[in-house]
Amino acid sequence: RNEASSSDDFSIVCPSPSSNLFMGAYVRGYVARKDERFGSFVRFLNGLTGLIPKLKKGLDESLYETILCKVTALDITSSPPKILLKKVSESDISKKKRKIESRNKGSVSQRQIQVGDLIGDVKVTDINFARAKVQLIDKAFFGANIRARIHVTMAEPIAAKPKLSKQEKKAKDEHKIGKSHPFYSWKAGDVIKGVRCVAVDTRDGVSFVELANRSEKSDLVSSSPIVVSDPSQLPPGSLVHSIVTSVSASSPHFGVWVQVCPGISGFVPALELSSDPDILNDIESNYKVGTRLSCCVMEKSNPEKTPLRHQLQRDDHDNNTKEHNALELSVLLAEEQSNAKQAGFKPTKPQRGDVVVGRINKKMRVLGPPALMLNLRGTFTGRCCITELNDMDDWANMP
Repeated sequence: RNEASSSDDFSIVCPSPSSNLFMGAYVRGYVARKDERFGSFVRFLNGLTGLIPKLKKGLDESLYETILCKVTALDITSSPPKILLKKVSESDISKKKRKIESRNKGSVSQRQIQVGDLIGDVKVTDINFARAKVQLIDKAFFGANIRARIHVTMAEPIAAKPKLSKQEKKAKDEHKIGKSHPFYSWKAGDVIKGVRCVAVDTRDGVSFVELANRSEKSDLVSSSPIVVSDPSQLPPGSLVHSIVTSVSASSPHFGVWVQVCPGISGFVPALELSSDPDILNDIESNYKVGTRLSCCVMEKSNPEKTPLRHQLQRDDHDNNTKEHNALELSVLLAEEQSNAKQAGFKPTKPQRGDVVVGRINKKMRVLGPPALMLNLRGTFTGRCCITELNDMDDWANMP
């Protein structure tokens, strides 16, 4: 069963670390520990734990009591996720269900929204790293059962604003929204002008609408659809926009994780980011989380070693729980295509005389030692004989 269904489902789950939780989900567990400093810790399956804060009367619960809660805050950027809870009762859920059913029966006929429609102005109601929930202002939508959001991949920064207050900066830091992030200058209550619809999904009588405030001009660099449901809809050679979500320094996947559109992630290997060694030696400073990159979808070099997607925070818009491999992307190929220098969709083998950038790999078996082994773009490797290094004045064993 899909735990990440619409919050109008009102189903109660006992989640595990692999569950796709969302804010507003109803969960059942037991009080495993009480701490006078924090509140009551509620245990679920496989060690997953949530907290009823002390300020929310968490210390009023009895130890080892089975308890029904609602997820009020969720941070899945850590593992296991951090979960804040609020105690609820079965009657609370029934009342809310009846209220929504009554609202749906009495709602006015809803204006049909289609992909490409200009929606007009919207008001921001809530923001986290992955999305901004918005309310449609146009009177044509009053009473309609619509849930709308602007995903981080669909957003552009709005006009510069005065410096953020300490409280606003703290809120941004909690959601890991830095100055490079499209939502850095956004806050609840802002009106975003001229948004358009890029995707619609209707489930259980509710229309989940994906909106974008990115200009038409910015999308012309990409011949690909702005929102797709499966990576196979983006064949090699597709030019896409993406948002940096994290930097990976691990040996097998050294580079940056990006989000292409809702539910579709990608990975850009470090050597596909830039040909400047100074930039590659300090990726974290040069590719801040939230930065937008224009990339080209590459041919998969080794599908078995392609990393799984890097999932952002989910909410009730995200109905697709199917796992998929991340897209393999390249910034350099996108630049080469725009300059008509590259016809293929993967790095080509270096030729004699080419100047290349490589990453030292000390774990690779050395051919013809003493030498340095290097990872090059694509799946190619290189060998630099010790006699070809330019730092011989620093050698410790010179005669």
